[in-house]
Amino acid sequence: MPKYVIPLFDEIRASLSPPDASATVVRVGKHAAVKFGARILLLEAENLRYVSENSDVPVPKVFTTMTEPETGYSFIVMEYVNGQRLDAIWESLTSEEKHDIGKQTQTALEDLRKIPIPGYFGALDRQPFPDGVFWTQERNPETSGPVPRRPAEADSRSKSSIGKTLAGIPSTGNSATVPSLAASDHSG
Repeated sequence: MPKYVIPLFDEIRASLSPPDASATVVRVGKHAAVKFGARILLLEAENLRYVSENSDVPVPKVFTTMTEPETGYSFIVMEYVNGQRLDAIWESLTSEEKHDIGKQTQTALEDLRKIPIPGYFGALDRQPFPDGVFWTQERNPETSGPVPRRPAEADSRSKSSIGKTLAGIPSTGNSATVPSLAASDHSG
């Protein structure tokens, strides 16, 4: 791959074109895609790097991450991967092609499941979960992590905290999901 020059914030914004001006992923030049916005978590880039280093699952190479001081927007600059959207071509595919895509997806999921699970419930590098479901103003580790995965009492503590967190979420119409998530053992 040729040497890549990181695009400037204005160059990234100039890649937006109507009527798609609300898109948060844009192609910049021949070799880069940039995901950006106020709610983009740079942890996503770390997750991509982690999957790349610990599996054979194909993911875009992350070139860099940055935050624009004036807006607080986060930017993930990554390799552009050429391809077609499956929703656009699915109906035109043969049964054999659809089966092949299913097998590729199955292989990728099996490879993801082979990645060693860290000894805690939390984000990479023992960070708390950045998701709003697990967020507390005081960044309480019993709710947002990291919570040790073993011994057994640590598991029960994390289930209890997660259950309390999920119980406090307002209903979104899927109320049956919250109790089942809170009661399940997700230890794999």
